[in-house]
Amino acid sequence: MSTLKDGSHIKVFRGYYYHHGIYIAGNQVIHYDGNPFSPGCICECSLEYFADGGTIEIVTHDNGHNPDDVIRRARSRLKEKEYDLLFNNCEHFANWCAIGKKQSQQISTYAVVGAKTVATVAARKYATKIAFREATPWLLAADAAEIVTSQVAESTGAPKETATTVGQTVGLGASVGIGAAIGGPIGAAVGAGFWGAGLVVEELFND
Repeated sequence: MSTLKDGSHIKVFRGYYYHHGIYIAGNQVIHYDGNPFSPGCICECSLEYFADGGTIEIVTHDNGHNPDDVIRRARSRLKEKEYDLLFNNCEHFANWCAIGKKQSQQISTYAVVGAKTVATVAARKYATKIAFREATPWLLAADAAEIVTSQVAESTGAPKETATTVGQTVGLGASVGIGAAIGGPIGAAVGAGFWGAGLVVEELFND
């Protein structure tokens, strides 16, 4: 790790996404703790904790801030709890510190892959399940979330089984959330029930 310097923008692969942070002195990192499904706050941790057994990679920038400014910017947001997967995730934070721009290549890739694959994958693999959704068309958004998530996870190197599990987890969460928004706790329960029924139908007709 001889090339790792104070203020370096670093990342580590977490199975289906890259986690980003800013390296500071003393083998410490400032990052958004947690993961996309259970985010925490921006905090300082050890490099070992950040790596979590993975390999640290350095993200280079052509027009980045000087190291002191990068670290100052990172410290200015310590204890922030405003994580948003689409608009304020760990990569948005690290890029904002390093180059002053809140951007996430992973989210951009997610959008591109999603736009190209949702229709074809849905038609091929999820046709039966989506037909079942005619009774609950509002859950098609949850199906789309599942499809896009699993495809993006697989495209970033996650094993197919892991990508499928991640997609189903996101889809279930979306289904429960939509149900809750429409009908409160009862709607959430209905959303979970219909989601489970959709999975059963998919397994029965697509094996």
